[in-house]
Amino acid sequence: MTHPEKATKWLTDHRTPTSLIAALRVFAAQWTDFKQEVLEKLSTLIDWNALRLVMASAYTEGVGCTGYDPVVSLKLLLLEQFYQC
Repeated sequence: MTHPEKATKWLTDHRTPTSLIAALRVFAAQWTDFKQEVLEKLSTLIDWNALRLVMASAYTEGVGCTGYDPVVSLKLLLLEQFYQC
């Protein structure tokens, strides 16, 4: 059973207002842990240096302002999608 599933079960088992607030806190903490686990797994699965080499062809030296590292930009986009910012 995943962290969010455990928190949801706990939430359904405790329906009083005080228990509901406690359950929401547990759920939020476990959901944050779950997101962190996913991000750590992604970090180990993706070869960021190989990806940097592939993405480097899209960048031009000496034109305009200095750009951000393409891998950093991609990581920011992933975080934005993951956390729905």
